[in-house]
Amino acid sequence: MDIAVKGMQAKARVTEAEQKKSLSDSIARGRSRPNSAPIRSRAESPNRNLMLLQRQKNMRQQQVEYMGELEVLRDKMEHREPLFQVSEVKAAFADQEKRMRERKKELAQEEHENWQHLRSVELNAAKRPLLIEETGLRRPKNKDKSAAPTEKSEPDNCGANSADPVFGGRDPYECDLRIRDAVSQKWFTKSDWAQQVAQIKDRANNRKKLHEIEYPYKAGEHELARTLMTHKFTPARMPRFS
Repeated sequence: MDIAVKGMQAKARVTEAEQKKSLSDSIARGRSRPNSAPIRSRAESPNRNLMLLQRQKNMRQQQVEYMGELEVLRDKMEHREPLFQVSEVKAAFADQEKRMRERKKELAQEEHENWQHLRSVELNAAKRPLLIEETGLRRPKNKDKSAAPTEKSEPDNCGANSADPVFGGRDPYECDLRIRDAVSQKWFTKSDWAQQVAQIKDRANNRKKLHEIEYPYKAGEHELARTLMTHKFTPARMPRFS
Protein backbone atom coordinates (compact mmCIF):
# COMPACT_ATOMS: atom_id res chain seq x y z
CA MET A 1 0.00 0.00 0.00
CA ASP A 2 2.86 2.36 0.76
CA ILE A 3 4.32 1.71 -2.68
CA ALA A 4 0.97 2.48 -4.33
CA VAL A 5 0.56 5.67 -2.29
CA LYS A 6 4.02 6.82 -3.26
CA GLY A 7 3.32 6.14 -6.92
CA MET A 8 0.04 8.12 -6.83
CA GLN A 9 1.77 11.04 -5.04
CA ALA A 10 4.51 11.14 -7.69
CA LYS A 11 1.91 11.27 -10.49
CA ALA A 12 -0.02 14.01 -8.65
CA ARG A 13 3.14 16.13 -8.27
CA VAL A 14 3.91 15.82 -11.99
CA THR A 15 0.34 16.83 -12.93
CA GLU A 16 0.41 19.75 -10.47
CA ALA A 17 3.74 21.01 -11.86
CA GLU A 18 2.36 20.93 -15.40
CA GLN A 19 -0.74 22.87 -14.35
CA LYS A 20 1.29 25.50 -12.53
CA LYS A 21 3.52 25.98 -15.58
CA SER A 22 0.50 26.34 -17.88
CA LEU A 23 -1.03 28.89 -15.50
CA SER A 24 2.14 30.93 -15.28
CA ASP A 25 2.50 30.95 -19.10
CA SER A 26 -1.08 32.19 -19.47
CA ILE A 27 -0.46 35.01 -16.96
CA ALA A 28 2.69 36.02 -18.80
CA ARG A 29 0.91 36.14 -22.17
CA GLY A 30 -1.90 38.20 -20.73
CA ARG A 31 0.44 40.75 -19.17
CA SER A 32 2.45 41.03 -22.38
CA ARG A 33 -0.57 42.44 -24.26
CA PRO A 34 -1.29 46.20 -24.11
CA ASN A 35 -4.05 47.14 -21.73
CA SER A 36 -4.58 50.82 -22.72
CA ALA A 37 -5.71 52.58 -25.92
CA PRO A 38 -3.62 55.29 -27.54
CA ILE A 39 -4.83 58.88 -27.32
CA ARG A 40 -6.79 59.97 -30.46
CA SER A 41 -7.12 63.64 -31.34
CA ARG A 42 -10.48 65.31 -31.96
CA ALA A 43 -9.70 65.80 -35.63
CA GLU A 44 -9.16 62.08 -36.11
CA SER A 45 -12.41 61.05 -34.39
CA PRO A 46 -15.39 60.27 -36.76
CA ASN A 47 -18.21 62.79 -37.29
CA ARG A 48 -21.17 61.13 -35.63
CA ASN A 49 -23.70 63.73 -36.79
CA LEU A 50 -22.69 63.22 -40.42
CA MET A 51 -22.97 59.45 -40.00
CA LEU A 52 -26.46 59.84 -38.51
CA LEU A 53 -27.61 62.10 -41.35
CA GLN A 54 -26.28 59.67 -43.96
CA ARG A 55 -28.07 56.77 -42.26
CA GLN A 56 -31.37 58.70 -42.12
CA LYS A 57 -31.01 59.57 -45.80
CA ASN A 58 -30.53 55.91 -46.70
CA MET A 59 -33.53 54.93 -44.59
CA ARG A 60 -35.81 57.46 -46.35
CA GLN A 61 -34.60 56.27 -49.76
CA GLN A 62 -35.26 52.63 -48.89
CA GLN A 63 -38.69 53.57 -47.51
CA VAL A 64 -39.64 55.33 -50.75
CA GLU A 65 -38.53 52.32 -52.78
CA TYR A 66 -40.47 49.95 -50.55
CA MET A 67 -43.65 52.05 -50.80
CA GLY A 68 -43.35 51.99 -54.58
CA GLU A 69 -42.98 48.22 -54.63
CA LEU A 70 -45.89 47.88 -52.21
CA GLU A 71 -48.09 50.05 -54.44
CA VAL A 72 -47.24 47.93 -57.47
CA LEU A 73 -48.00 44.77 -55.51
CA ARG A 74 -51.38 46.10 -54.37
CA ASP A 75 -52.25 47.11 -57.92
CA LYS A 76 -51.40 43.60 -59.15
CA MET A 77 -53.51 42.02 -56.41
CA GLU A 78 -56.50 44.25 -57.17
CA HIS A 79 -56.37 43.73 -60.94
CA ARG A 80 -55.31 40.09 -61.05
CA GLU A 81 -57.39 37.58 -63.00
CA PRO A 82 -59.37 35.16 -60.77
CA LEU A 83 -58.73 31.44 -60.95
CA PHE A 84 -62.40 30.67 -61.69
CA GLN A 85 -64.68 33.12 -63.39
CA VAL A 86 -68.38 33.20 -62.62
CA SER A 87 -69.29 32.50 -66.23
CA GLU A 88 -67.06 29.41 -66.35
CA VAL A 89 -68.50 28.08 -63.11
CA LYS A 90 -72.06 28.58 -64.34
CA ALA A 91 -71.21 26.90 -67.64
CA ALA A 92 -69.72 23.92 -65.79
CA PHE A 93 -72.84 23.54 -63.62
CA ALA A 94 -75.09 23.83 -66.67
CA ASP A 95 -73.10 21.17 -68.53
CA GLN A 96 -73.21 18.87 -65.52
CA GLU A 97 -76.97 19.29 -65.20
CA LYS A 98 -77.40 18.63 -68.92
CA ARG A 99 -75.38 15.41 -68.76
CA MET A 100 -77.35 14.36 -65.68
CA ARG A 101 -80.66 14.82 -67.52
CA GLU A 102 -79.38 12.93 -70.56
CA ARG A 103 -78.13 10.06 -68.41
CA LYS A 104 -81.43 9.93 -66.53
CA LYS A 105 -83.28 9.81 -69.82
CA GLU A 106 -81.05 6.98 -71.09
CA LEU A 107 -81.61 4.97 -67.92
CA ALA A 108 -85.37 5.48 -68.15
CA GLN A 109 -85.33 4.40 -71.79
CA GLU A 110 -83.28 1.31 -70.94
CA GLU A 111 -85.61 0.42 -68.08
CA HIS A 112 -88.63 0.87 -70.33
CA GLU A 113 -87.14 -1.42 -72.98
CA ASN A 114 -86.22 -4.04 -70.39
CA TRP A 115 -89.74 -4.03 -68.98
CA GLN A 116 -91.22 -4.32 -72.46
CA HIS A 117 -88.95 -7.25 -73.27
CA LEU A 118 -89.78 -8.95 -69.97
CA ARG A 119 -93.49 -8.39 -70.55
CA SER A 120 -93.31 -9.86 -74.06
CA VAL A 121 -91.45 -12.90 -72.74
CA GLU A 122 -94.09 -13.40 -70.06
CA LEU A 123 -96.93 -13.05 -72.54
CA ASN A 124 -95.35 -15.51 -74.95
CA ALA A 125 -94.76 -17.96 -72.12
CA ALA A 126 -98.31 -17.55 -70.85
CA LYS A 127 -99.75 -18.34 -74.29
CA ARG A 128 -98.09 -21.73 -74.40
CA PRO A 129 -99.99 -24.56 -72.65
CA LEU A 130 -98.62 -26.14 -69.55
CA LEU A 131 -97.45 -29.75 -69.64
CA ILE A 132 -100.15 -30.78 -67.16
CA GLU A 133 -102.80 -29.14 -69.36
CA GLU A 134 -101.72 -30.77 -72.63
CA THR A 135 -103.31 -34.22 -72.98
CA GLY A 136 -102.55 -34.95 -76.61
CA LEU A 137 -98.76 -34.94 -76.48
CA ARG A 138 -96.98 -37.87 -78.07
CA ARG A 139 -93.42 -38.86 -78.07
CA PRO A 140 -91.77 -37.62 -81.30
CA LYS A 141 -91.15 -40.41 -83.74
CA ASN A 142 -87.75 -41.16 -85.16
CA LYS A 143 -87.56 -39.24 -88.43
CA ASP A 144 -84.50 -41.07 -89.69
CA LYS A 145 -86.00 -44.52 -90.14
CA SER A 146 -83.39 -45.54 -92.68
CA ALA A 147 -80.68 -45.46 -90.04
CA ALA A 148 -80.58 -48.93 -88.56
CA PRO A 149 -78.36 -50.03 -85.74
CA THR A 150 -75.19 -51.51 -87.11
CA GLU A 151 -74.16 -54.90 -85.91
CA LYS A 152 -70.70 -56.24 -85.49
CA SER A 153 -69.53 -58.44 -88.29
CA GLU A 154 -67.45 -60.49 -85.90
CA PRO A 155 -68.84 -62.03 -82.73
CA ASP A 156 -67.26 -61.25 -79.42
CA ASN A 157 -65.56 -63.67 -77.13
CA CYS A 158 -68.83 -64.80 -75.61
CA GLY A 159 -70.46 -65.45 -78.96
CA ALA A 160 -73.23 -62.84 -78.47
CA ASN A 161 -74.02 -59.57 -80.22
CA SER A 162 -72.77 -56.42 -78.38
CA ALA A 163 -75.90 -54.47 -79.44
CA ASP A 164 -78.22 -56.88 -77.64
CA PRO A 165 -81.02 -54.76 -76.07
CA VAL A 166 -81.30 -57.23 -73.17
CA PHE A 167 -77.98 -56.00 -71.86
CA GLY A 168 -78.50 -52.33 -72.67
CA GLY A 169 -76.32 -52.33 -75.79
CA ARG A 170 -73.19 -53.51 -73.96
CA ASP A 171 -71.17 -56.64 -74.41
CA PRO A 172 -72.67 -59.47 -72.32
CA TYR A 173 -70.55 -60.96 -69.62
CA GLU A 174 -70.00 -64.67 -69.14
CA CYS A 175 -72.29 -64.67 -66.12
CA ASP A 176 -75.02 -63.05 -68.23
CA LEU A 177 -74.82 -65.88 -70.74
CA ARG A 178 -75.00 -68.49 -68.01
CA ILE A 179 -78.04 -66.79 -66.48
CA ARG A 180 -79.77 -66.59 -69.88
CA ASP A 181 -79.07 -70.27 -70.51
CA ALA A 182 -80.37 -71.14 -67.04
CA VAL A 183 -83.67 -69.25 -67.37
CA SER A 184 -84.28 -70.85 -70.76
CA GLN A 185 -84.32 -74.32 -69.26
CA LYS A 186 -87.59 -76.22 -69.00
CA TRP A 187 -87.47 -76.57 -65.24
CA PHE A 188 -87.48 -72.75 -64.91
CA THR A 189 -90.02 -71.89 -67.62
CA LYS A 190 -92.57 -74.31 -66.10
CA SER A 191 -92.18 -72.88 -62.58
CA ASP A 192 -94.68 -70.60 -60.83
CA TRP A 193 -92.10 -67.84 -60.47
CA ALA A 194 -91.43 -67.81 -64.23
CA GLN A 195 -95.16 -67.48 -64.93
CA GLN A 196 -95.45 -64.63 -62.38
CA VAL A 197 -92.47 -62.82 -63.97
CA ALA A 198 -94.05 -63.25 -67.41
CA GLN A 199 -97.29 -61.68 -66.17
CA ILE A 200 -95.38 -58.73 -64.70
CA LYS A 201 -93.52 -58.20 -67.98
CA ASP A 202 -96.76 -58.43 -69.96
CA ARG A 203 -98.45 -55.80 -67.78
CA ALA A 204 -95.39 -53.53 -68.02
CA ASN A 205 -95.14 -53.86 -71.82
CA ASN A 206 -98.86 -53.42 -72.51
CA ARG A 207 -99.64 -50.66 -70.05
CA LYS A 208 -100.62 -47.19 -71.27
CA LYS A 209 -97.75 -44.75 -71.54
CA LEU A 210 -97.71 -41.75 -69.20
CA HIS A 211 -98.04 -39.28 -72.07
CA GLU A 212 -101.03 -41.23 -73.39
CA ILE A 213 -103.03 -40.95 -70.18
CA GLU A 214 -105.83 -38.40 -70.51
CA TYR A 215 -106.59 -36.30 -67.46
CA PRO A 216 -109.95 -34.59 -67.05
CA TYR A 217 -109.78 -30.85 -67.74
CA LYS A 218 -110.54 -28.67 -64.73
CA ALA A 219 -111.41 -25.09 -65.57
CA GLY A 220 -109.31 -22.56 -63.69
CA GLU A 221 -107.26 -25.28 -62.01
CA HIS A 222 -103.94 -23.86 -63.21
CA GLU A 223 -104.81 -20.19 -63.09
CA LEU A 224 -102.50 -19.72 -60.11
CA ALA A 225 -99.55 -21.17 -62.02
CA ARG A 226 -100.17 -18.84 -64.93
CA THR A 227 -100.50 -15.88 -62.58
CA LEU A 228 -97.18 -16.63 -60.93
CA MET A 229 -95.45 -16.69 -64.32
CA THR A 230 -96.23 -13.04 -64.99
CA HIS A 231 -95.05 -9.98 -63.06
CA LYS A 232 -97.52 -7.80 -61.30
CA PHE A 233 -95.51 -4.67 -62.07
CA THR A 234 -96.35 -2.60 -65.08
CA PRO A 235 -93.59 -1.54 -67.49
CA ALA A 236 -91.87 1.69 -66.62
CA ARG A 237 -93.20 4.70 -68.41
CA MET A 238 -90.93 7.15 -70.14
CA PRO A 239 -90.86 10.49 -68.30
CA ARG A 240 -91.26 13.60 -70.32
CA PHE A 241 -88.34 15.96 -70.21
CA SER A 242 -88.85 19.55 -71.14
